[in-house]
Amino acid sequence: MQKSKKFYKLFSISVVILVVLLIWYYIFVMFNSTERAKQAENIKNHPFPVILAASEVNTDIMSLRGQLECLTIVRAPEMLKSVRHNLSNIDAHMQKNLDFIVRYCISKPQDSVALRDQYLVFREELNSVLLFI
Repeated sequence: MQKSKKFYKLFSISVVILVVLLIWYYIFVMFNSTERAKQAENIKNHPFPVILAASEVNTDIMSLRGQLECLTIVRAPEMLKSVRHNLSNIDAHMQKNLDFIVRYCISKPQDSVALRDQYLVFREELNSVLLFI
């Protein structure tokens, strides 16, 4: 009888320890899998898509420059309408890419925010100039 009580007590303690260890292992695995999923998402979105978005911003800047150069040569009403339409498309595309860069850039996030803010100031100034043309 004494042996069975000792065995039952040892068995109960072992089961409790095993359950506690399993719960701890489950929490540990869930936390690590969540962290790995975040890292995988971060790797997926950075650096190559950020570099691609930055190159698209560069392309948009060149397109913007080309549209503004058109205004120095021809100021016909059709040309103004076309340039405003093209500038609107360029702006939408650039905003999308700048927002993506701000969201996913991890190397120098303050620089990406500064870039977007500078573009917003430029856009406001450009819009005020276009009102007079």
